[in-house]
Parts: sequence; structure tokens; C-alpha cells
Amino acid sequence: MKNIDPERTESGNYLWAVLLITAMALLFNLNGWGVTETSEARYAEIAYEMYQSGDYLHPRLLEIQHYHKPPVTYWITALSYHIFGPNAFGARFFLQIMILIQMWLVFRLSVMLTRDKKIAFTATLLYISFPAVMISARALTTDAFLNTFVLLSIFFWTKRRITHHPLWLYLTYLSLGLGFMTKGPVVFIIPAVVIPLINHLFPMKHKKQGFHHLIGLLVFLFSGVSWYLFLVWKNPSFLDYFVIEHTINRFATNQFHRGEPFWFYLILVPAMSFPWLVMAIWHSSKKLKSPFTYKRVLWLWIGIPLFFFSLSTSKLILYVLPVFPAIAIIAASTWRRLPEKVRRRWNMVIFSYHALILASLLSARYFTSEGINFSIGMYFITGLMGALIAFQIIKISRTQIAVPVASIFSLLLVVFSTYFMQANPRLANDQRNVAKEAKAKLSDEGHIMVYDRRLPSVAFHAHQPIISIYNGNRGLERETKFEKTDKWKNSLIDIDDERLKSPAFFKGSVLLSRISDADEPAFKKLDDFFAQRDTVDGWVILSNVTSKK
Repeated sequence: MKNIDPERTESGNYLWAVLLITAMALLFNLNGWGVTETSEARYAEIAYEMYQSGDYLHPRLLEIQHYHKPPVTYWITALSYHIFGPNAFGARFFLQIMILIQMWLVFRLSVMLTRDKKIAFTATLLYISFPAVMISARALTTDAFLNTFVLLSIFFWTKRRITHHPLWLYLTYLSLGLGFMTKGPVVFIIPAVVIPLINHLFPMKHKKQGFHHLIGLLVFLFSGVSWYLFLVWKNPSFLDYFVIEHTINRFATNQFHRGEPFWFYLILVPAMSFPWLVMAIWHSSKKLKSPFTYKRVLWLWIGIPLFFFSLSTSKLILYVLPVFPAIAIIAASTWRRLPEKVRRRWNMVIFSYHALILASLLSARYFTSEGINFSIGMYFITGLMGALIAFQIIKISRTQIAVPVASIFSLLLVVFSTYFMQANPRLANDQRNVAKEAKAKLSDEGHIMVYDRRLPSVAFHAHQPIISIYNGNRGLERETKFEKTDKWKNSLIDIDDERLKSPAFFKGSVLLSRISDADEPAFKKLDDFFAQRDTVDGWVILSNVTSKK
């Protein structure tokens, strides 16, 4: 009878326990804070306007068409609103599901590449210890969804190479199509690097594949390109808009004001996976001439996309989220093969890193100009983190605890973040309290107005259309070229508009302004139309009626 390693068998069973614990941490207090400006509130509000209107083909933000991203993220979020209601929990729910799917995919990919469930289980634990991965679950954006579809495409393609079954090929094309409908051509960057390497790692006997690829291409066109083709068919100018403005210009220019230096990712990615990527590089540098194995696949999976994205002018840390699964697998493989003595040294590094994070959390309130409120929940979680660090130092010689401790510490940070955001709405850029107060002071015939800011979070939480008053803020420079009527001018009003000179226009309405904007002469002129002034979470609220509370 074939010998079976009990630890390898149990690793698969432990995975489900880890997924359950992670789900509990991710979903805990998920509605504790409101959707935050700017990105999360924008996606949440666009999905809400879809949910309200039933128009799922033309994304709208504050009553103006908004085609910066294709619609899959909005569709998934609108589905969540139908299930849980249009609230912060509904906006974020499927993000948490995406993280759980990614964990499962990291495990399965690790098994297929390394043929070792112990490495696969370690990789899964490491993956949830990475701050970048946890950040992607805290605020609604396209990145967690895109990362899932990228991972699915690689997983399905690998399954195809191993099993030869055409179904996996079709699912690869479907995953790429859904990724294309999530964030456009960027979905191809990782697969274009990894798929040829997977082909080399898992060679197939030559067979005619044209028919299956043709079906797969049709699946991709339907799932990934149909929405674009529909819009271009309706208006040919969309072709230049998608290709030039939101593909080429996003990569080559600082049009969206996200410019960073070339070395941005080369510093931030190791920092967001510390110390695991550094450890893997340190202990792999002497084996660069090794034969082609899964490790070469993983290193190229990390290195080539990082170099490509480093060439881009527009940079955010979550743009490179799809390299972190490869970091988890290569780090797990490296860790499992290190001598015990070497692992003990890295264990001390991990301990020091956790201690530094905890010390920073506890001292942040004393070293910032902004006041930080500490809730009971925050003290409780930091106490658990301190206990975990104490356990870590007591058991420092037992290196097998290092990876589970790193994962638990990360999940405690996730729970801590929910209390932090809830207790510090101003620091979190959470306007839920502002929206509630504004709606309470709004009469039936009035409007919520916002001075010189785009504030979709207020529209989302108040479930009320808002009027933006433009006075030069570039965040309010909206793309209106696809509007077929002038109705949008009722949602975006220039500061010199004649309507703003009439007291009747402000009857029963509420005007919001950042405290920092309230001293501007233009705002002071509007102030004259209101009798009551309140401040909430850094915002001035002007009204003519008392609260309905």
C-alpha cells in the first residue's frame, strides 16, 4: 500500500477551518463604518444608481454617465444590494468572498505546482498575512475582483494542461472575459507571462486545439467584449475613449493624478509582503542557474509584471495585487526547505515586525496632528495582539508557529481596522454621519448640496441625489460628452450660475462644505441663505430647518 503523509492529508482539511476563521474576521463588523471617499464611495454609489434605475449598461455617478471602468464590479455590488440592501455591508460583502476564493485558489495552485500540500497550506496562510491582500478587502474597488479572475484563469489553464479536458479551456476564456469586463486589458498582463511558462512546465502531446480555442474565443467575446461593442455600436467615439483615454493615457501619462516614481513598486511590494519576499529572494539568489521548475515560473510571475507596472506612470499598490499569490507560494516553498536554525533567525525578524506594528498602533494617537479615538474594541484587539506576540516570543524556538502567528496577527489587524474606522470617521474619510445629519435636516422639497467637492458617499448613505456646486475643484470636472440631454446640469452647477443667487433655490435644502472650504468668499455668499450651522466629522452643515430626529 502506498504510504500517505498524514500532514499532507490533513492540510487540505485544515484549509476549510482557515477559510471559516478568515471569513469570520473579514465579515466581522463590516457595516461598522460607512463607505469611504473617494474610490469606495464612487463604486458603491454607481452600483446603487444601477440598482435604483435598473439600467445596468450605462454606469452613472451622481446622475452623470461614468465609463471609467467596465461594469462587472458594479453588477456584482448591485446584486449584493438586492440580497443585503444598499448599505456598506452590501457594498463590501462580495469583496470578502473574493478573498476566500483567492485563498482556495492559492492552495490549489500550490498543490498543482509543488505537489506538496504542506507547502500549499503554508502558502495560503502566508497569503492572508500580506497587508496588501487585506487592504483589498476593506474598501470596494475593482482590484480584488480582477485578482480573482486573473487567478482563476491561471488555475483553469493549469488544470487544462494537467487533465487535457476542454472544459477548463473554456473556463479560462470565461475568466479572462470577466476580468476584461472588470478592468479592461490589464487582465492579460499576468496570464500573458504565466500561461506560456505553465505550458513549458506541463507539456501536452500535440493535438488539434483549434475548435476548442474557437469556442473559447466566442466565450471571451460574449463575456468580455459584448458590453464594449454595444457602446461602440451606439456611439463610435467610445472606441477612442476606451483605447486612448483609459488604456494608453492611463499607462503613459499622469492624467488621473496617480504618478509615482519607477521604484515605487520595487519598494512597496517587499514592504507589503514583509519579510516573506525578502526571505525568498535572500535564500534563492544562489540558485539562479537551477533547471526550469515551478520556482522559475513563480519568479517570472513576480518579476516581469512588476517591471511592466513600474514603467507605468499611474501607480497604486493594488494594481499589482495579482503578484502576491506567487509571492505566497515561493515564500512557502522557501520557508519549508530552510534549515531549522535559519528559520529561527527569520522567526525573530517576524516577531520584531509584529512588535513594531503593535507599538505603532498604540502610540499613533500621540504622534499625529489628528486626534485618534481609541474604542474599547480597539484596546481589546491590541490586547489580543500583545498576547499573541508574548506567545510568539515564548515559543520562538518552535519555528512551525511563525506562519500561523503571522496569519492570526493579520486577521486581528483586520478586526482592529473595523473598530478604528468606526471610531474615527474623519480620519477614515467616512461621511455616513454627515449624510444622516443632512438628511435629517432636509425638507421634502429641498436638496442636499455639496460645495466644491464630489461626495458620492453622502448620496449613497442618504439615498438621496445631491447637487455639486463647482468652484474649481478638479474632482468635479466630469465627462459629459456622452450625455444626450442637459439634465446633468441640474446635478453639477457652476458657482456663477444664476440659480445660486435666488433664496428660493435653497428653500428646504442643506449645504455641505469641508471646514477648510468654509472660509472661501464664494461659500460665505451661499452661507447667507441659511439660518443654521452645524459641524459633523469635519464638515459644515448649513440648513434652514431643525433636525427631524
